[in-house]
Order: sequence, then structure tokens, then C-alpha cells
Amino acid sequence: MFASQFAANAMDQTDLNFGVPAVYTPVGGAPVSLTTVIEHGVILADDGVTVLAAEDRRFLIRVDQYSAEPASGDQIVVNGETYVVSLDGGKYVWEWADRFNLRRRVYGKRISASVPA
Repeated sequence: MFASQFAANAMDQTDLNFGVPAVYTPVGGAPVSLTTVIEHGVILADDGVTVLAAEDRRFLIRVDQYSAEPASGDQIVVNGETYVVSLDGGKYVWEWADRFNLRRRVYGKRISASVPA
């Protein structure tokens, strides 16, 4: 119990320091406002080091803010850019981001960019 509470407190601090507002819209569902932490830049190369394309992002989404299982085709809008939930190059669109199953790591590909005013 103590470890999971510590993890929840750490997650709260991460959201306060790095979280950004987002809107998650499941296919055929209503939009949900939430806070996400965006992970950038993992690289895939022959040497086993990994790089994400500039259009790819990983979103850390709290289960207490969006409890449904993410599905391919769902959309995430953050900072005026729209991402579609899609396979990460493997066979999953999401994975657990922590051992207490408090947050999911959801894979997205950018489908539209923000337009400067």
C-alpha cells in the first residue's frame, strides 16, 4: 500500500511539473478533458537505440482521468495538434507506464499540426 501511494504522489508531482491539458476522444465517443505528460524521442536504429519520428508521441494518461482502454483510431488533441492512437510499431496501442497500473502509455501519430495565428 505504501509503495502505490508513493507512486500516486509522484505521479501528481509529475503532472504538476510536466502535464499539459489535452482532449481524448474515443472513436464514436464523447471527448474527455484530461492532463497528459508527453514523451518524445525514442530511436529505432540497427544498433538497438531508438528514435521516434517527429510526428510520433507517447502520452502518459492517468487511469483515474480516462478509465476506458485506448483503441486504435481514438484521437488526442494537445497544444493544437491532433494525434491518432495507433500501433507503436509492435502490436499494442498502449502499455502500462508503471507497475501499479495507475497510468497508461498511449502511442499516437500526428495527423494535423497547429496553425500559427
